[in-house]
Amino acid sequence: MNPADNSIWLSEAVKGMKKEVYSNKEYDIFEEQPDNLYISLCNTAALFPGKFALVEQERQVTFKQFKEMVDRTASNLYSTYGVRKRDRVALLMVDSIDFCICFYALAKLGSISMH
Repeated sequence: MNPADNSIWLSEAVKGMKKEVYSNKEYDIFEEQPDNLYISLCNTAALFPGKFALVEQERQVTFKQFKEMVDRTASNLYSTYGVRKRDRVALLMVDSIDFCICFYALAKLGSISMH
């Protein structure tokens, strides 16, 4: 890395990235970024279905399992509780696999998680 370069990324890591300015600060971002967090999960689950996505004590969840749980939870939130895009939903949960499932389910629905 060039010492004059203020980037936090190594030169190999910034391939396929571009600079964008938000609030007068420049950031390195991926040019082909997913539309939302759920799309990122779908892409990762397709590439690495058997790899562990989440590990919590004795519980381990692969990316495929994680996506399936997120889909079921999003469906339940939508059909049973009427959660829709732009709804604000409070997540009063400890950091856990279940929290991650709910967080991603809300992202799939386009809802806003409040925690």
